[in-house]
Amino acid sequence: PGKEAEIPESIEESTKLVRCSSLSMEIANGSEIISAPASPDTVRGYAPTGIILDEAAWASDDVYHAIRPMRMRTKAQFIVMSTAGAQQGFFYEEWTKGEDWEKSEIRADECSWVTAVELARERKRLPEKIYQR
Repeated sequence: PGKEAEIPESIEESTKLVRCSSLSMEIANGSEIISAPASPDTVRGYAPTGIILDEAAWASDDVYHAIRPMRMRTKAQFIVMSTAGAQQGFFYEEWTKGEDWEKSEIRADECSWVTAVELARERKRLPEKIYQR
């Protein structure tokens, strides 16, 4: 609010950006990306074709429960991703017991963009329990 939106650098030159704000963008082909704050009140009411819930271990169960029914009409793909969090809540339950998910796990030392030097620095600065997440 109060600031002009920055146009993402990663948009290809052949893609015509119709509208861009701090919470959404629309492309000339009719595609729209909406960023909704993680609240059950703000995520309801959409008919999405795809949903990404980032840092899901930190999102409330209420947000997850509000999102699930929206997928039924459009059969939206639902991507849930996160760094590790507490061993509680919907993300933990789905990760440990959910059977209808495709699951992938990648540790920081397996990421090509995370260096051993950076990991060593983080290990020194963070409590071990937090670092291990």
